[in-house]
Amino acid sequence: ALNTVIGHLGTLDEAAQRLAQGDIRMANWVFNRLATETGNPRVQNFDTAKLAVAEEAMRVFRGALGASEQEAVRWGERMTSSGSPQQLRGVIAEMGQLFQSRIDALASQFERTTGTGGVNPATVDPANKAKLDALIKKGASTSNDYSRLWK
Repeated sequence: ALNTVIGHLGTLDEAAQRLAQGDIRMANWVFNRLATETGNPRVQNFDTAKLAVAEEAMRVFRGALGASEQEAVRWGERMTSSGSPQQLRGVIAEMGQLFQSRIDALASQFERTTGTGGVNPATVDPANKAKLDALIKKGASTSNDYSRLWK
């Protein structure tokens, strides 16, 4: 589930970039609605990726936290197609950090169980680990610089 959700998170990030959003959520909603009504697939593509991430995230945490279908809906609600680029990057990075925490917990469990150092090599594919690190870093670089509002 971890490798799958990391792959889905990368797809969601790409779909979020294709939304070409601005900073005003209401304007984003209007533009997204017009795009949908005129046949542009970008909002549906984002929503499809969002659903895949939400459902797979539920699977990642179900074993440890007893996540429910309702929790998958709540995960999906955190990602809205009308969000600003900073909001979308922020939520994707935050989810990445949560998945990283799960990876760390599994690695710790593996180490305690086997009595060996290191990480279970089967936990996360190296390419997905690199993708996860990049998504987290990308979101961390998002600043909330409101100085332009005061000019």
